[in-house]
Amino acid sequence: MAQCTLKPDLEFARELTEAGGESLKKCFQCATCSVACPLAPANAPYPRKEMVWASWGLRDKLRADVDLWLCHNCGNCSVIRRMDSPSALALFSHSICVLSVRTLFIVV
Repeated sequence: MAQCTLKPDLEFARELTEAGGESLKKCFQCATCSVACPLAPANAPYPRKEMVWASWGLRDKLRADVDLWLCHNCGNCSVIRRMDSPSALALFSHSICVLSVRTLFIVV
């Protein structure tokens, strides 16, 4: 059996929270968000897998994920999940995108 050692990037999790991803700490992997998302691919449950990767601090895996750009802030995931804010998970997705763009471009 193959083993994989994860090296979480705790700084990344902190950056996500500061960029608007407060819902990261509230996720307990019920998968309701993925069921509610009208754009989630059937073979890759979005945004559940992104929440797992973010909580583990897998920055590079998130940066390479094209599904991050699917979110258009419809709010279905948060309404069904009854988050504090109707757009809590959408803000989380947006915060990952913001951090990805910040690393791609140098703002002068």
